[in-house]
Amino acid sequence: MSNFNCDKCGALCLGSEHGYASGCEHYPPDVMPTMEEAEKVFEKVEQEYLCVVRLITNYWRTRVGCTSAKDLRYLRRKCKGYNLLEEDLCNLDPQEVMTKITNLMDVPDGVYSVKVCSESRDWETGQVDDYDYVLVPYGRVKSET
Repeated sequence: MSNFNCDKCGALCLGSEHGYASGCEHYPPDVMPTMEEAEKVFEKVEQEYLCVVRLITNYWRTRVGCTSAKDLRYLRRKCKGYNLLEEDLCNLDPQEVMTKITNLMDVPDGVYSVKVCSESRDWETGQVDDYDYVLVPYGRVKSET
């Protein structure tokens, strides 16, 4: 955006990459939302999506010992909106995504909703920099809404 002087009152309007930082009554500045307003928007968006998975732990014997594996399978009919876990799996290494689930080794097999937790924000822009996931039992999530 460019800087200009208002043709009606002569006030200087300074442009930035996010909109006009200063203005006048004829050209008001573009106001950035406060953190509280951004959190309200995020909570509303969070209610519009639901990622439901089934956690299955398998054990089997091999020639040299035994092995275990944890499987996360999407329950597509229960999921709605944006599937945040699937998006991360398309862009990141599966090992990195699985290690982002904070309670993966602590929960028993069952049906869970995947929620975002432990968000860290960039100190300069306030945008989400990193986050983790937590598995919440699906029945509890369904009864809360």
